[in-house]
Amino acid sequence: MLHLRLPVILLIAAFGVVACTPVADVSPTSTPAATDRPQLAATRPAATVTPTARPNLTLRFWLPDSLAGLDSVDAGDVLSEQISQFEQSFPDIQVELRLRAANGTGGLLETMNMAAQVAPGALPDVTLLRLQDFRVAAQEGLLQPLSERDLIVGVDDFAPAVVGMGQIDNVWFGVPSTLEILHVAYSSTEPTIESWRFDQLLAARVPFLFPGMSENGLSPVFLLQYLVAGSQEPGDGVLTLDENALRATLRFYERAASAGLVSPTVLEYSSPERYPDALNENIPTVVTSSLYLRAESEDRQLQPGYIPTTTGEPATTLDGWLWVVIRTGNEQQLAALRFINWMLDAQRQSDYHAAIHMLPAALAAQRQLDAAYAAFGESLLQNAVLLEPDLTNNLTARALQSAYAAVINGQSTAGDALNDVIAQIGE
Repeated sequence: MLHLRLPVILLIAAFGVVACTPVADVSPTSTPAATDRPQLAATRPAATVTPTARPNLTLRFWLPDSLAGLDSVDAGDVLSEQISQFEQSFPDIQVELRLRAANGTGGLLETMNMAAQVAPGALPDVTLLRLQDFRVAAQEGLLQPLSERDLIVGVDDFAPAVVGMGQIDNVWFGVPSTLEILHVAYSSTEPTIESWRFDQLLAARVPFLFPGMSENGLSPVFLLQYLVAGSQEPGDGVLTLDENALRATLRFYERAASAGLVSPTVLEYSSPERYPDALNENIPTVVTSSLYLRAESEDRQLQPGYIPTTTGEPATTLDGWLWVVIRTGNEQQLAALRFINWMLDAQRQSDYHAAIHMLPAALAAQRQLDAAYAAFGESLLQNAVLLEPDLTNNLTARALQSAYAAVINGQSTAGDALNDVIAQIGE
């Protein structure tokens, strides 16, 4: 049983009951429009806390359920303790935590957009948004731009690709909190695979399971392989056709499918979470960092590996969640910055992410969580592709998806599939 102090948190009884107050329950108030960006006067806890101080400001914090660790017995306690310590260090601020659905109808971004139109006073002051929603919220003017001088972290605290998550036109609009990367996992009782190059994996007859279906256009695994094979790096979300890169990638799948190393069943999976039992098999399987860390916490005997590519070098796709400050009153924004800085402390990040079995974004927090896995993750992040929606959902992406699906199904040769793509989108 989790004993959580109200109103700090509304997650109850080992997450068996979740109280989520809808926006409609909050009486709309007139919220002053944001003017100048607030300056962060102090981000560190005061040396002495006055026990009798009474809060005069309520900080509305919306937590997406995907980051709440609802299946963890420790996550609620860890978060509650961290918020309680914040309130003790800043006794004029009381944190009001609301759990929100991350996706779907009534999801966090949809609820924010609705509140911005009809009840601005019901907006949160601080929340965490997934990369895709973060980009949308920034475009719609919901987010307060941030200055690095107001944050306890900077570009040196993250891998370069992770910095790119939070910046738009070189301006910080979000601070990376949690990462989701893709890589391979397989039994530690199996011999270590020394090379993840296409040709060597085929020669060694190494099977491969991955999410081959895509709900938005193109499988992230195939996208990564296509880019590593030599396709021009996407600019502004535009994916271009590179015949040589596509030929090399399609040829790998043609040979792998013919040898029985890749099954057409991969086209039934859109994400690694769709085949959780696959880790019980002795087959290299593409997983998310969250699946891998969860398996490690269950003492599953696994070792990580790279996604197969033409070069076999470390590479991954990158997704994740970012801390954001909502455009509200200056006083609320200042409190939100203080709270974010508090939560960005490396030890707090490590402790909480250990409880929710996810990968923190800051390098120091990763190393405190799991030094060996952090080193592996850092090698992947040196060659990471941001999973932006425009990159996987356009004409070129859909043509590539159809081509490699036809090859895996045995409906087309690699050469014929390449010609079909050229016919669809031109050279």
